[in-house]
Amino acid sequence: MLNNSQPNDNFGGDNREEENNKLNKGQKIAVSFLAIFAVLVIGLWAAQFKQRINEPFNSNINGNTSSAGGVNSNNEADLRLIDTDSDGLSDWDELNLYQTSPYLEDSDSDSLTDKNEINNNTDPNCPMGRDCNEAVAGTVDQNVADNSQNKINNNLNLANPANNENASSTGAINQENIFQGNADAATLRKLLLDSGMDETILSQISDEDLLKSYQQTLTGQ
Repeated sequence: MLNNSQPNDNFGGDNREEENNKLNKGQKIAVSFLAIFAVLVIGLWAAQFKQRINEPFNSNINGNTSSAGGVNSNNEADLRLIDTDSDGLSDWDELNLYQTSPYLEDSDSDSLTDKNEINNNTDPNCPMGRDCNEAVAGTVDQNVADNSQNKINNNLNLANPANNENASSTGAINQENIFQGNADAATLRKLLLDSGMDETILSQISDEDLLKSYQQTLTGQ
């Protein structure tokens, strides 16, 4: 009798161990999903928040640019006749040819007027005795940084369908629906896949569990 009962006990222990492994795996999947989903929601919220903050400034910039364009167009002929700083160069030449200040007769403050430096084939924007190549290198570095920032902004704009006029009606993701808890399972799956979640792991989560975790993430539970 003792010999017959021993295998049954071992078999029962194996079953319990297998169930525990399955439970641990399920818990790991749930934790991974919630972590990724929380990061995704925060990222979308940050993009939307940034857009709302920038909207008034962007509107002002666009308006000022349009106004400035009209003024420049109307006054271009006048600029060719005006020499505000009395350095012998018209305001139009300073702005468009030499990139010097039309309000300062000595743009680089080296005691030589812009007109004299141009006549002497020296740089009116570089003080005498200074190596301006360093400044050029700094400008290049700034341009690289600006380009990197533009790429980041473009990625954020792509996440916001309101900024992407070419987004299709079926492929666009409505942020308002996401934050209001109205996103469906298909939209959530697409968001998670786009954010880099493993498709194999995602396929193991049912739509019901997906929506449940989504609601829990939004409510902070």
